[in-house]
Amino acid sequence: GAKNDVTENYYMYLDDDTESLTCANISGLKIVLPSSSYSDTILLPFESIRIPVPVGYDSVLRERYGDDYMIPKCVGALHDYPMFKKAERILKQHYEQNGLDFPEEFI
Repeated sequence: GAKNDVTENYYMYLDDDTESLTCANISGLKIVLPSSSYSDTILLPFESIRIPVPVGYDSVLRERYGDDYMIPKCVGALHDYPMFKKAERILKQHYEQNGLDFPEEFI
């Protein structure tokens, strides 16, 4: 079948032809990263499994979220996760039952 313009532009460059990749979205965020950040994947632990991530994941996350990306922040979201409310309630009960103060950063 015929390719549309988006598909044709996608295949216009080969991996070896690009030094950088750009990620842009409708909010105006634009990130430019070296293509080497995505040249390979490595397996990292996530909960009870290991998942493939880009070999340059650290530079990707630092560019997107800042150098302190590993420090948890409660910044809200564009949508709500009601299932987390139940988990939060259970965790809070566990803290209270064990005479512990529920950390403010968890809220």
